[in-house]
Amino acid sequence: MTALYDMLPWNRNLLLDLQYNEGVGVVMTGDYAGQHHIMTQHGTPTWTQLANGLSYLDFEQSVPDWLDCPDTGSLDLDFTSGDFTLATWLNLESAGLRYLMSRGLVDVDGWEWYIDADSQLTFGTHQAAAHQYTIGGVIPTATWLFAALVRDGAGAVHYVNSIPSIGTAGVHVNPLTSAREFHVGSDDTEAVGFDGGLWRTRIWNRALSAADVKQIFNVERGLFGV
Repeated sequence: MTALYDMLPWNRNLLLDLQYNEGVGVVMTGDYAGQHHIMTQHGTPTWTQLANGLSYLDFEQSVPDWLDCPDTGSLDLDFTSGDFTLATWLNLESAGLRYLMSRGLVDVDGWEWYIDADSQLTFGTHQAAAHQYTIGGVIPTATWLFAALVRDGAGAVHYVNSIPSIGTAGVHVNPLTSAREFHVGSDDTEAVGFDGGLWRTRIWNRALSAADVKQIFNVERGLFGV
């Protein structure tokens, strides 16, 4: 199984792969990528299953719920240069400012990926008193979809169900190094979270090609009837 996993071309340079297979508990050790990040739950995210038995986590913004990994355990996610890709399956339950992943603080350091107050996918890179944003299309509610963000040099592009999600393109400067926790479903303040389901949260230290994104979507879409 491990050999097949490693042979899949889209798994190359995979740093994080949370498959949410645990189904119980608050300490998550099921990172299938080589670094094996250990994530801890906060709040009360609910272990949930689809009708086909697929396990995922349901987050509530009102609590809020989130997962985190200490700074010392997520140094490989402190992207200060080079390309990287973020991706997750999501089912947004309510509109508003909703965080998918973060390892940084606005206008200070690091990076963030979230859905803004206008329900648009947003990716930000941060330096002292500076930021750059790339904004994608609107994310609907009550719909499972595959979202990805590819940072390639100074450019970035969002994908939704493998189709480029075009909005406002930013010119990204390298983020400043960030000695912060890595969060799933929360910003760095842990006050703004996500509302809905997340499955197969992933990060690569390379820019996935459009073909890679399409392959991942086509392999997994049947799980959600998309």
